Amino acid sequence: MARALNLRQIEIFKAVMEYGTVSQAADVLNISQPAASKLLMQLERENGLQLFSRQKGRLVPTTQSLHLYDEVERIFAGVRQVESAIALIRREDQGRIVVGLPPALTGAFIQRAIASFLDRNPNVLCLIQSRRSRWLVEHLVTRQVDVSITPTPIENSNFATERIVKHPLVCIMPPSHPLEQKKVVLPDDLNDIEFITFDLDSYTGQKIDTIFQKYSISPKTVINADSVASIREFVAGGQGVALVYPLFIAGMGDRLSIRPFEPETPMEQFLSYAHDARNKRLIQEFATDAKAACNYFIENKKMDWVK
Repeated sequence: MARALNLRQIEIFKAVMEYGTVSQAADVLNISQPAASKLLMQLERENGLQLFSRQKGRLVPTTQSLHLYDEVERIFAGVRQVESAIALIRREDQGRIVVGLPPALTGAFIQRAIASFLDRNPNVLCLIQSRRSRWLVEHLVTRQVDVSITPTPIENSNFATERIVKHPLVCIMPPSHPLEQKKVVLPDDLNDIEFITFDLDSYTGQKIDTIFQKYSISPKTVINADSVASIREFVAGGQGVALVYPLFIAGMGDRLSIRPFEPETPMEQFLSYAHDARNKRLIQEFATDAKAACNYFIENKKMDWVK
């Protein structure tokens, strides 16, 4: 009958499998080679296994050994998961903030805001959730998100909401595009122009579609995408022009030409959080950094309006 497994025996077995020799395994575990050999032989003898064959002074794993190693590795992977969970719990004791925002804002804007926040709060864990507005609102209300950024305010008396930015649409195009010669792009300028647009399920896509219907505009739509990142890359690659809000292209001014679009179609972004949030100080600090990032990219003209 096999005895209860000895953890030290399992450790030496795992080390031999990974390092190839008993001597290297012993060094890794900081024990003598004779002690390591004894542990390995005990594991085989006590459990009726032949884990290695000895060929010309080398240990060669047997089929039993390979099967056992698969199980051992799964166990140690579980231990590593527990260690990660413990580390996370320790960090949560020092502070954690869950930020929800639309995918369109996951570029340079949020990077700058979070970088500034972490400069002052280096031990705080930041979790970023990028989802559509409906998901963000639902998860804010159920306290699964600490602070959310959405294009419309949260209409709930239990939550504080403040506007962090308001700016109209701009027209982005690849460098040297014919529309680059214009100081301002008008709706008629987009007729028959190769155009890249947002999915109509999105807030921005609906705004743009309303403009086109109002002014009877018929651009040549070549790409319809549900990702701002894709739209930016398609425009930069020369596939067409697009209408976007400035924060969507923060940090990309060197790859795009950007012109104001009229009539002005403003878009706002609102930052919301619960009045009784568990980590209100951290949330308010993040709000300050988010507003500063907006100011950096828009109010301070970091958008490279004219090349």
